[in-house]
Amino acid sequence: MDFFEKLTETFAKNSKEFADKAKDYAEVAKLHTKINAANTKINESLITLGKAYYDAHKNDGNTEFEAIFEEIHKAHLTIRKCQEEIQKIKNIKICEKCGEEVSADATYCSHCGAKLKTTDKKEESDDVVEEAEVNQAQETKASDLEEEAEKKTVICPSCGQELDADAEFCTKCGSSMK
Repeated sequence: MDFFEKLTETFAKNSKEFADKAKDYAEVAKLHTKINAANTKINESLITLGKAYYDAHKNDGNTEFEAIFEEIHKAHLTIRKCQEEIQKIKNIKICEKCGEEVSADATYCSHCGAKLKTTDKKEESDDVVEEAEVNQAQETKASDLEEEAEKKTVICPSCGQELDADAEFCTKCGSSMK
C-alpha cells in the first residue's frame, strides 16, 4: 500500500502545481489583454490628437511638421484622383447633399432629389475619349450590368424617364417616385 499512497500523494502534488501554473498563465493572459487594450486606447488618442493638430495647423505654413503635412496633402490628392477615376469608370457622380452614387448623366439625385452639378462640355468630351479607351472586358461587364438594370426599372410619371426600381426621385425632373 505504500506504493499507492506515494503515487496518490505525488499525483496530488503535481495536480496542485499544474493548477497553480494554469492559474498563473490565465492571469498573465488577462494582464496582456489589459495591456493591449490600453495600447489601443493610447493609439486611438494619439490619432485623434494628431488629426486635431493637423486640422488646426495645416495652413500655418511654417511648422516643424511641414513635411508630414505635405505627405498628408499628397495622399489626400491621390485619394481624390482615384475616386474621380472610379467615378469615370463606373459612369457615376456623387450627390453633394446625401453622398449617394448616381448616374453621371442624372440632373437630380435619385436618393434625395437634390439638383446635381453638371459637367462642362470639355469635361464631357474628355470623358467620351476616356470611355472609348476602356477595354472590351469592361464594356462587356458594363453591358451585362445595364441589361440587369433594365430588368429592374420604373418610369417617372411626370416626365417618362426610365429609372432604377429603387429610385426615390427622378434623375431627370426631380419628382418623387413615391
